[in-house]
Amino acid sequence: MRRVFYSLCSSILVAVSSLAPIAGAAVYIPTSESSDYLPTVKILSYSLGYDGSLTGDVYGSGTLIDNNGTILTNGHVIENSFDPTQVNDAFQICLTVSNNPTEPVCEFTASLVASHPDIDLAILKMDRTDVSGRSIDLDFYLPYDNSGAPEVGDELTVLGYPDTGGRTITFTRGVVSGFLSEGGVRYIKTDADISFGNSGGTAVDADGNFVGIPTYIFGSTSSEVLGYLIPVDEVVAWIDANRTGTAQDDSVAKAELRSRMLANVRANNTGVYNNAYPDYSIKLIDGWKFGNSLEGSFDASSYGFSTGEDGVVIYRTNAGESDVDYVAVSVTDYGYEVTLEDIEYLLGSYSEDVYLDDLGSGSEYERVLFNGYNAVREDLSYYDWWTGDYVNTVTYYVTYGDKVINVGYGYADGADLTEMEAILSTFEADLSKISFKTTNRVISEEHGVTVTNPLRDAYLTDSSYEYDGEEYFSASFGKKRDYNFSVTLYSNLYWDESYVGDFESFQKDTLSDAESWYDIVSSGELKVDGHEGFYFTDQYNDGFSDVTYYTTLYIDNGDTYLTVYYSGAGEAFKKGMFDFRAILGAVELSNEGEGLYLIPNLLGVARSGALNDITNYIYEADIKALHKDGVFGEGVSGAFNPEAAMKRGEFVKWAVLAGGNDVVAAFEDFKASYDGCGDSCYVDVNEDLEVYLEFAKSKGVIADRARFSPDEQISLMAAFKVVFELYGYEIWDAPDYVIWYVPYLHVGYLNGLMPYGVDQAGHELTRGEAAYILNGASLGS
Repeated sequence: MRRVFYSLCSSILVAVSSLAPIAGAAVYIPTSESSDYLPTVKILSYSLGYDGSLTGDVYGSGTLIDNNGTILTNGHVIENSFDPTQVNDAFQICLTVSNNPTEPVCEFTASLVASHPDIDLAILKMDRTDVSGRSIDLDFYLPYDNSGAPEVGDELTVLGYPDTGGRTITFTRGVVSGFLSEGGVRYIKTDADISFGNSGGTAVDADGNFVGIPTYIFGSTSSEVLGYLIPVDEVVAWIDANRTGTAQDDSVAKAELRSRMLANVRANNTGVYNNAYPDYSIKLIDGWKFGNSLEGSFDASSYGFSTGEDGVVIYRTNAGESDVDYVAVSVTDYGYEVTLEDIEYLLGSYSEDVYLDDLGSGSEYERVLFNGYNAVREDLSYYDWWTGDYVNTVTYYVTYGDKVINVGYGYADGADLTEMEAILSTFEADLSKISFKTTNRVISEEHGVTVTNPLRDAYLTDSSYEYDGEEYFSASFGKKRDYNFSVTLYSNLYWDESYVGDFESFQKDTLSDAESWYDIVSSGELKVDGHEGFYFTDQYNDGFSDVTYYTTLYIDNGDTYLTVYYSGAGEAFKKGMFDFRAILGAVELSNEGEGLYLIPNLLGVARSGALNDITNYIYEADIKALHKDGVFGEGVSGAFNPEAAMKRGEFVKWAVLAGGNDVVAAFEDFKASYDGCGDSCYVDVNEDLEVYLEFAKSKGVIADRARFSPDEQISLMAAFKVVFELYGYEIWDAPDYVIWYVPYLHVGYLNGLMPYGVDQAGHELTRGEAAYILNGASLGS
C-alpha cells in the first residue's frame, strides 16, 4: 500500500493545461506542522574562476528528501559543463513559498555530498541558515523511501524549474508510458512535459509519493517527445548509503557566493544597491526590485539583460515572463585607461555591422552629461532572438579608469519611460576612488619570469592568480583599437613529472599530438632569454571567412614550462606576428643572464632544397620567410651567403618586394607606367635595379642625386630610414640638436628590429641581418 508523503491527507492540485506555472494554488498543501516552502527546489550551479570570480554554469531542480537538508538531484546538474569529469564549486538553492509561487526565494546555499555519474545522481546538503543568518526549519521535505513502483497508465505530475517555464516553479501532468533499461538503469517513460531545467526535479504519483527524478527527454517533435525518470525505489539503497556523508570542502567558493547573494538581499531590503568597485550606487522606486544578478548570468535573456559580477538588474515587482522592460548597470573591463573617444570608436566600429535592416535600426550615440558625469549615450533598437521581441535600449557609458560603467534600460515600443528614467536619475559614482595604474612590467619571482611591454600601442595586464594554494603566473597583451590582437603568457606544471629535466621528450610528444589534432602550418625550435623552446602554428579554415592561425609556444623553465599563445585571422595575424615577436624578445627568465633570443618568424618554411647554407643560422626563419615570398627572386637557390655584405641597391629592391600587398601593388602600378628616368637617372645603377630605385625615389625614400653607390654596404641607420619611410611608419620629428638618424634608431629599437648584438648606428649590415629587419618590419607595417 502506498503511503502519502509526510502524512498529508491531501492530493496534488494540477492545472488543466499540460504546462503552466503555478498561479494562486499550492502544489503541496502543507499541514499546520509543516513549513510553507515546497520540497521541489531550484539549483544554480557555479564554477569558481582562478581569479576568485563566480560563473553561472548549470541550473536545474532538486527535491528535499529529509529534515537534515538533503537534496536529491541529477549528477549533470552539479557537473562542470566544460569538463564533465569535474563538479562545480558552489550551489545556490531557491525555495518556492507554497502560497506565493511566482517568485522563488534564492537566499540559500548547499554543498555537494555525493555523486554517481553512472546513474546520473547527486546529493547536496542544504545549509540551515540563509545568507542573512536566519535559521530555517527543514521540515517541508518529501520522503524518498515510500515511493513504490508505478505502473503503465499511472498518472504522474512532474515539478521543476524548466527553461520553458521561466524563473518560477512549473508542473506538468502525464502518465507512465512504459519503461526502458539502459546502462544498468531502468527508466520510467512518461509523456509529461519535461525540458531543460526540470532535470533533478520531482515526479509524484496520484497519491503524492515521490516516484521519479526527471532526467532527460527523447524525441524530435512535440508529438513524439518522451521524458525519462530515474525510479526512486531503485536508488533507495544508494541514497541511504550516501546521504549522511561528509560534504566537500567548498568554503572559498561558498563564501564568495553567499557574499554576492547577501548583497542582493540587502539591496532589496534597503532599496539601494552599492557596488564596491567601481564605487557606484543606484536606488529603487516603488513598484521595482533588484533582480538576482547571479541567476541572470545563466541566461542572457533574463529580463532582457545579464549584468555580470559587478552589475545589477532592476525590474518591475509584478513583471511577467514576457515583460522586456528593465533597468540595468553593468561593468566592462578593458585593461587600459578608457576614454570617451575609445567608447565612440568601439560603438562606431561594430554597431552598424551587428544591427542591420530587419534586425534593428542600428546604433546612434552622442556625448552627453549624465547625472553630472561626462558620458556617451547610445540609443539602439534590435531584435531579441531569445524573447522574439524588438527591444529598444538607452545606455550611458561612464568611464572609470580601466573600466566602463554601463547604465541604461530596455523597453518595448510604447512603454512609459518615466519610471525607468527616475531610477537612472539616482545613479551615483565616486570617481575619486579610481585606482587604475598602467602596467608596464609583470614579475613573478616564484616562476622566474619577467615580462615588459615593448609596444607603444599595446597594454599589458597582470592576470596572475592563486589556485589551491599554488601561485600561477599569467600575463596578457591587447591593443586599444585592434580587438583581434591578443597574446597570453602563463606558467604550467608538467602533466607528466617525467618531463621535468627531459624537455626534449616533452617537445616530441607535444608536437606528435599536435600533428594528430591540428592542421599544422609550421613548427620548430626557438630560444627565449637562453631557454630552449619550440612552437607550432596551425590553421583553421571554415570556408566562409579568413583562415585563422594559432601559434603556441612552449619554453622550458625548470620544473615548469611557460606557454605563450597568439592567434589571428588572415593578414591581421601576419601583421600582428611582428609585435608578437617583439613581446617574446621582452621576456626575461631566471637564467643567470644568458640573454640569447632566437625567435623565428613562426609563419612558414622555405622552399625545399633552397638556401642550404642557413641551417641553424640565427636568422634562418626570416630568410626562409622572405624567400618563400619571392623577395630574393625566383632564381635564388643553393647558398644564400648570410654573412656577406648587404649592398645598398639590393637592399632597396628587397625592401620593395617585402613590403606587403600595398607596397607591391603601388610598385606594380609605378612599373606599368614607368618610361625611364631620363636626365635624373643614377649614373651608377644598372637596368635591373633602376625601376626599384626610381620607385623609392618617387616615395621620398632615397635622395635624388647623380650617384647612388648601389654596391656599397648599407648601414643600419640608412636601412632603417629606407624601411620606415617606405612602409609608412610614424617617425617623430627631431629637434635641430638631435642627429637625423636618432628617431629611426629609436623606432627600430621600440619595434624589436635591432639585429642581435648590434648597437651602433653606422653598423654595416650583413645579408642575414637585413633579412631580419625586412621580415620584421614588413610584418609590423
